[in-house]
Amino acid sequence: MDGGGSITVYDIVVISLFAILIGRGIWLGFLRQITGLVALYLGYIAAGQYHDKIFPFLRELSDNPEVVFLASYGLMFIATFIVITLVGKFLAHAVQISIVGWFERILGGVLGCAKALIVVVLLHMLLGVILPPESKLIRTCQTCKPLDEAVEVTRQFIKSEDVRKAFKQREPAISLDAVKDALAPISSTILGGGGSSESPKNTDDKAKKEK
Repeated sequence: MDGGGSITVYDIVVISLFAILIGRGIWLGFLRQITGLVALYLGYIAAGQYHDKIFPFLRELSDNPEVVFLASYGLMFIATFIVITLVGKFLAHAVQISIVGWFERILGGVLGCAKALIVVVLLHMLLGVILPPESKLIRTCQTCKPLDEAVEVTRQFIKSEDVRKAFKQREPAISLDAVKDALAPISSTILGGGGSSESPKNTDDKAKKEK
């Protein structure tokens, strides 16, 4: 799945998300956004490992494993966000953390980059399920290959094999490369034969000249 020669709209969206979240991280600093990152990460891990045990009632809402996983992830994210926020407020009162201003900004930028990576990978995984297999949006971009590899690693955190398969990017039934490979021998035969063939008229003229 090689990317194209130029940057696509999808590449611009990915780069923009990184730029926005890194910039926001630098602006807010480390301590003010650690809660959101931890909630994103732990929410995904908890949903991937325990979504069918923590929220068994969700299986009655839909037979689609993707819907059940996304619903459980949303609930787990909200619950994790609330818990982490409360724990963070408690620790803030119990422990006074002092970080130099510029260093906190740098840590905030690193944290923003990590948050952008999680968001972009989850977005890429979701688009791989929603978009039709023939869509080139997430197949011809410059960032597609590393994102595909990141999605494969991310999917391994999902315990259920059915859910892992449900979030695997769908491949087209017949790829363009496969069609090209199948037509290559036919094209070479036609082009090769066409170059050596002569019309009946040219054959008769050649015979008359030899006489």
